[in-house]
Amino acid sequence: MRAKLIFDLGDHEDRREHLRCINATTLCSILWEMDSWLREKVKYSNEPEEKIEAFEQARNQLHELLNESSINLDNLYA
Repeated sequence: MRAKLIFDLGDHEDRREHLRCINATTLCSILWEMDSWLREKVKYSNEPEEKIEAFEQARNQLHELLNESSINLDNLYA
């Protein structure tokens, strides 16, 4: 099975969509790294408890936003 995406790079909206597509892998990698960094901070940090709670809240919010959009980083990156 194949898929082909075609963009009219002379059109502003299509050019933006093209950039989103060609940067999708990098964005996924950044999200994966951010999630891993937050996990490390929650699990192994020597920071004060309120900071750890803030890291945990940020990670939970990230997961909630991804889940709302049916995005599973494990399926895309790992």
